[in-house]
Formats: sequence, structure tokens, C-alpha cells
Amino acid sequence: LSTACTQTSDAACGACTVCDSDEYEATACQDGTGDATVDRECGACNVACAVTGCTGPSALDCSVACPDATGVAHCAACTLTDVLADEWGCDACDGARVMTTQADACYLLIENCQEPASDTTCMSCDDRFDVDTDTGACVCAAAQGFASDDVGGCVCVEGKYEADGDAGPECATCPEGCTACDGESACTACDDAHFLEDASCKPCSAGCERCHAGHIDGIDHGRDPVEQCDECAAGFLRETNDSGFAWWCRPCPDECATCEAAEGDDGYDCSSCAEEGTWLDDGACVALTECGDDEEEVIPPTATSDRECDAAVADDDADEYDIVVEGSIVIFGVTQAQAEEAEEELATAFETSFCLSDDGETTTCSVAITGYNEVETRARRVGGGRALDTQLTVNFRISVADRAAGRRILARMEHARLQARFAAKVQAIFGGEDVNIGEISGQVTETPRDDGTVSAAARAAVSLVVGLGAATATAAVAVAVAVAAAAEL
Repeated sequence: LSTACTQTSDAACGACTVCDSDEYEATACQDGTGDATVDRECGACNVACAVTGCTGPSALDCSVACPDATGVAHCAACTLTDVLADEWGCDACDGARVMTTQADACYLLIENCQEPASDTTCMSCDDRFDVDTDTGACVCAAAQGFASDDVGGCVCVEGKYEADGDAGPECATCPEGCTACDGESACTACDDAHFLEDASCKPCSAGCERCHAGHIDGIDHGRDPVEQCDECAAGFLRETNDSGFAWWCRPCPDECATCEAAEGDDGYDCSSCAEEGTWLDDGACVALTECGDDEEEVIPPTATSDRECDAAVADDDADEYDIVVEGSIVIFGVTQAQAEEAEEELATAFETSFCLSDDGETTTCSVAITGYNEVETRARRVGGGRALDTQLTVNFRISVADRAAGRRILARMEHARLQARFAAKVQAIFGGEDVNIGEISGQVTETPRDDGTVSAAARAAVSLVVGLGAATATAAVAVAVAVAAAAEL
């Protein structure tokens, strides 16, 4: 409104003044109806804004596109920081983006990140988190003892509690024996070797490896501290009262590595021996038999069996002979094709049953299968009659270093414990209870290395029959030893 209405003239309206590109609006135009008679007033921009235009008289009021002026993508607000150099600084980012400390970039903020390094990586993380050097993500600060919980946060690992550190929260170690605590002196759970009492983890009694706090009917029975032992250490035996509560661990006798209560009295039986050179014999640890000067060991000892000795044989001329153990195994319920397919396993079963070294770790012989003979026989009872069964004879040959080695193999073939071991291995190889072992026979033979004739020197033979039931293995042994008279060749 440029002229107001009077009694003799109508009101006249004029257009608001438009500011030039090098001007800014100093006073707004009061356009519209009524008494609006104020036109827009324009002010001159500072010379620094001659190109960009301005929003005020100062050089800091120049109008500019912030991303272009600052070189910072997603910059929403900026100011002129150096008039002469025409340098602009970013003051704020658009949307959900966050400016870096150096105000040189606007990035999205990933989870648990305080300062971003890019839209997908972080430069510094929230408390309890560290930057993963491989991915740039914020992960629980393992170096401070934190680990992930089920809801995406970070908590102290077992045996630690959160405390205030110099650089922020950190995990401190609970007192000894605590697996969980609320502070440096408030345990809430203990490891196996301690029990909880009055917010403290106290050690189990001597000889007890695992215990817990407990009373009988709320009565402590004068024990301090009050505990029940759940598991004793090796060399100790749990003692229980008439109610079945185990209060302490009593040491086993010195000769026992472990022990158990003897039946019928308050004594102990060893269940394993502590000292070298002893073996367990019906709950007692006794000294191993020592072979005499004219004897040799034919069966090595175990933890539960004694050493067996036999008269030594002369081997002064053993290097003049090829000495071997030759024999055969009769197996029922196995065909030649099956045996040939499992030939290596069968040889290994023999070696690991009768040729183990004293340490029980390595074998001292190598068995060669030399042939098969398969026949059918009425061997198994089915219903009211007998069914045809396959009888397979497997021949084997073992080269040995001397006569003593051969005799040891034959002696071990007579040993009940080793027979049962071999029988179980063969049964497992060929399919379980339908497979039975018949006769195993063997002899030591010597062949002079000059002409290949069989010597008439000492020759021993052994024959054993092992019958296997469906659930257990029983063995019956028949031994025949034949010694041929020496003859001149």
C-alpha cells in the first residue's frame, strides 16, 4: 500500500522493492491489506560477498552452498573462516550424520560408536567397546575383560567385576576362588575348589578337589568352616557318616595311588599303586617278580598282573639260523574273501595282542599271512539242528631275532589275558558274536643259513582254543610242547 485512502481519493498500491544480487533485505516489505505501508529496505553486501550474495552486512553473511564451499559432503551449515582465502568451515551435518572431530567429514554413526571413521567404520567407541582392527566395528573390549551378553551389551567375563579405571570402565579380577562377585570383597559364586560362606570363597579341606557349603539339618557339628566334599583328590578317600554326608577326605596308604574302602571293616584297599616296581594284587600293592640270572621275561607286567619269567635259552649261535614262528588260526563264520579283505587288520590284531613291547606302545614283531584254507562244517546250532558254517584256517609266519623272542611269543599265546585280548579283536574285525575262534597253533623253527635244512634243535609248539560267547569271552587253553632231539646236520 503506497497511498492510503482519503475522503477524496482511493488507496493506491505499489510493488515491494526487490533487492539486487549484491544487496540483502534489511527491512521486510509489509505487503497485504490494511495499514501495511512499509516497503522493503535493502542493504549493501560486504565486498567479500559480491559474487555469492549475502544475508547481512558482514563478510560472514555471504550466501553459499556449504557442501561445495567446504568440500564436506552432507554439510548443512557453514561459515566463512578466512575472508581473504575464501575458506569455509562446516558447522553441522544434515540428517543423522555426525561430524568428525576435525570437521572434515560428515558420516553415519554405527552402533556403539562415538566418532566415525567412515559410514561403516568407527574411530573411537563407547565405554566397554574397542574398535575391531579388521572390520572397524565396535566390539566388546576383551583387553579390559569385557564379553558380549545376550542383548548386545558388554559385561565382565566370569571371575571379574566392573570397576572404574583410569580410562573408563574396566573389569577387575574377583578374589581368589570366586567365579562371580559384586566387588573386590563380595563373592556370589565359587569354583570347585572353594565353597561360599559369608560372601567369601573359602578353600576346600586338604585332599578335597570339589566341595560345597552345607550342614546336616542346619547343625554345623562343630566344624569350621562347614563344608561337604563332593570329590577327593587322587590318593584320598571320601569319608561319609551314617546319613551319607561326606565331610572330609582321608589319605590313602602311601603305597596306593588311589584307594577304596575295604569291605567288612574300616580299612582300605588300593585300587591303583603309587610306586614303580609294584602291581595291584587283590587290593594290595606287591613287588614285581624279578627274573633270575638264568631266566628271561616272557610276559611283561601290567598294573594288575605280575611279570612272568622262564628259563633262558642259549642264543650264542642264533646268527647261524633263520628263526621264525609259524602257525595257523582257525576262524569260524568268516570266508577267505572276508579274511583277505581284512588281512592287514588281522595281522595287526595278532601283533598288538602278543607282540607288544614292555611299554605297551609299540609292537616287537611283524606278522605275515602266508595262506588260507576254507571248508564248510556243521559248527553252529540253529533251532533243533546245526547249520553249515565256514571254517577258515589262516596261516601266518613271524620272523624273530633269536630263540628267546620266539619263545616269548609262544608264551604270550598261552597267557589268558592276552588270549582274551586277541579273541575280542578278531571278533570285532569280522562282525561280532557270529564269529568264533577255534584253534591257534604255533611253533618256533630254525633253518641253517647255509643249506636251508630244518634243524633238529629245540622246537616248541603251542595250541590254544578260544571260544567266544555273545556277551563275554571265555578261553580254554591246551598247550603242547614238543622238543626234538638235537641231531648233527
